[in-house]
Amino acid sequence: MGCTSFVCYFPTGEFIIGRVIKAMNNSWHPECFRCDLCQEVLADIGFVKNAGRHLCRPCHNREKARGLGKYICQKCHAIIDEQPLIFKNDPYHPDHFNCANCGYCHPLPFDFAQTVEVK
Repeated sequence: MGCTSFVCYFPTGEFIIGRVIKAMNNSWHPECFRCDLCQEVLADIGFVKNAGRHLCRPCHNREKARGLGKYICQKCHAIIDEQPLIFKNDPYHPDHFNCANCGYCHPLPFDFAQTVEVK
């Protein structure tokens, strides 16, 4: 049997000793395989391929939402398809805006929060 060696794609091209991450036709040290936007280490959390980039799920969702003209929920970090609830300029799914103390979803007075029309 032959010995296989791997060279890290980024940043220095060093040989990899130990654990190897194989992704997008390249080899990486686990600590070198990062989200192309936020630099989060992806080795243990997985990634989404997006336009030739490897992105963490939150960055992928932000890019996808931006392209669709939609909002990202500040609680679950998923795309909001329906009308978002906006509080202090942060968008939420209406059922994800809960009390920080008890976790209960309280109805809000109209002047306290607003919903916006999704285009």
